[in-house]
Amino acid sequence: MRMGATRDQIDDRVEDLRWQRVHRHVIWINGAPDTPTRRLRAALLALPAAVASHRSAGHLHAFTLMPPGSPTITAPLGSHHVLPGIHVRRSGTMPDHHVVQRSGLRMTSPGRTIVDLAADLDDRTFRRVVEDQLAGRRIDLDDCVAVLAELTVRGRRGIARAHRILLSLDEQPPSESELEARVVDLIERQGLPRPRRQLPLPWADAEAGRVDFAWPDQRVIVEADGRRYHTRIDAFERDRLRDQLATAAGWRPIRFTWRQVVREPRHVETILRRVLG
Repeated sequence: MRMGATRDQIDDRVEDLRWQRVHRHVIWINGAPDTPTRRLRAALLALPAAVASHRSAGHLHAFTLMPPGSPTITAPLGSHHVLPGIHVRRSGTMPDHHVVQRSGLRMTSPGRTIVDLAADLDDRTFRRVVEDQLAGRRIDLDDCVAVLAELTVRGRRGIARAHRILLSLDEQPPSESELEARVVDLIERQGLPRPRRQLPLPWADAEAGRVDFAWPDQRVIVEADGRRYHTRIDAFERDRLRDQLATAAGWRPIRFTWRQVVREPRHVETILRRVLG
């Protein structure tokens, strides 16, 4: 046997609780931490044709906003295995290019993982997850759309949501931070005029850089000062210089902090309504 032990030796170790039967043909040594990744690895040993998928794959790909949750795998269509503590999905479409292997685990590719997640998340959460991964360069939008085209079948869960949101993102830049996503939510929820997003610096054609939100007709710029991105002194100085150059060019730059957007949304709304007329 692969473990180098006879069946009687295995039974003895299981009986005295040194080992534990997890799934058929899968045993682990008691005492090691029981983590989602360990349970996932055991499930893939029990079903070698399966792959880690959905939230589990998102966690393994280091997607932000994606806790591991219950271990989830996708097995070939027609598989009827039940693994305790494991969410077993089934799919008749899992081509080789939808699968990658990392740290000894087979899992869905980043693009396939995104399309699969559309079945598990609501519109707002799915959009935020996709935008955050795009901003962090953990996924490629063209790859996601290509996977979507391969999986588009009437009645497949999540396909309508994936189509609507992925194709809409193909027409506009993604938010670069969690804070920007919250600003977008606030603007849409309060019915404020829609801004241009990630606009190249309007006052300096030759200078690299973009502004988070801009209303060109009103010559208003809004920058979102996230907790993670504006703590260094050099970043603070650079932002002040941008504001000065914008003002000199006839624009009104406004900065909102994480605390203001999250804790004081009414204040943010009031300021925007006043400056936008």
